[in-house]
Amino acid sequence: VKMVSQEILSIQSLVLQMAPVDVVFSEIIQLFGWPSLNCQNLLIQNCLNVFINDDQKLMEEDISDNSFVAIMRKYPPSQVWLKYLMKKLEKNIESYDQDIDRQTDVFSDSFVNLLVHLHSCPTDVDDCSFISYRSMVGSDICTMRILRSHNHVGTKVWEAGLFLSELLTFANIEYEEKNIIELGAGVGITGILFMKSMMATLSSNIPKSYIMTDYDDFVLENLQNNIQLNFGDNQYCTSSGTSLINNGSCSCIVGQHMDWSIVNEEYTSGFNVDILVAADCTYSEDLNSYLIQTIELFLQSSHRQRHYFKDNAKDIGMESGRPARLSAASLPFAMIACTIRNPLTYADFLHKLEESNSLEWSDETKWALTCVPNRFYYYENRDNIHLVCISLKMN
Repeated sequence: VKMVSQEILSIQSLVLQMAPVDVVFSEIIQLFGWPSLNCQNLLIQNCLNVFINDDQKLMEEDISDNSFVAIMRKYPPSQVWLKYLMKKLEKNIESYDQDIDRQTDVFSDSFVNLLVHLHSCPTDVDDCSFISYRSMVGSDICTMRILRSHNHVGTKVWEAGLFLSELLTFANIEYEEKNIIELGAGVGITGILFMKSMMATLSSNIPKSYIMTDYDDFVLENLQNNIQLNFGDNQYCTSSGTSLINNGSCSCIVGQHMDWSIVNEEYTSGFNVDILVAADCTYSEDLNSYLIQTIELFLQSSHRQRHYFKDNAKDIGMESGRPARLSAASLPFAMIACTIRNPLTYADFLHKLEESNSLEWSDETKWALTCVPNRFYYYENRDNIHLVCISLKMN
């Protein structure tokens, strides 16, 4: 069995996530022995080898379907991103050699081969690339297709989506028989990482259903592609009723169209939601009103359907010290993760929540950080992410 150092595993994880180039670069140049030829070969073969040429055939038994190398080659990261990283590494290696008259090569063959390969690639084919994450539980790798240069906000990965996936996984909530709807799911990062992690626990504690919704047809097509990519043709719920089976429990995962501006009581009556979630959806004052209205209609509809009352609610199993807003007595409820980029837009969202006659809310960021004290995935702006929890006012 080939052993890989912890440093290499850390770089692999950053490469899969397409972390900022400067972050990956800093990790690489700290490798023991850098930039020796052996160290360059180790890096390329284990972290950056996204192609196979004629003289570089690997035995099938060396690459499992879910291995890092297999994922990188089948679902490669952005070529622009990789070119930028290799350019920085090339300059770094040259800097070691600028004052020394060497008789040997300073670049390994594998390093040169990758440079040649990247330089030969067209520069205008990078609209579609892939980003991958190791599951928080188990060894699965989750892969999402993203479109970094596209104008749609729903085709990129946002920080609060990763934070929310971590929180949902580690908050010790009882999800069995619960229905979750995600608003503005985008590429599906929150739901896919969360559901993959819950499945890996091999317990019955997975939601009865997880519905990821978005408005734009282009975004929705990409979202459905990512669901299929991670759960397979026979494992995610479609209109035909195909469901994912895990340790005897049945859960359905689906991507669905939703337009907040036309959501009404008749529309929400077709759902029975226990938990609403959303991440980085409060970026527009114009959309904030529609978002809050949608949350209000869903919570009201589900409350009427399921008759949740404080005196007969079943505890949903959150750890002691849980926020009252997230207790079973408050079901159904919403958890909204927001990265504060524009304080005025966020303030507008909270102001409109305050104006609601039927909703009450609380900032549960402090509680969320106790559940996830350290980030599992790489993302920036963690200090600017807030968690707002919303429930119905109970008279």
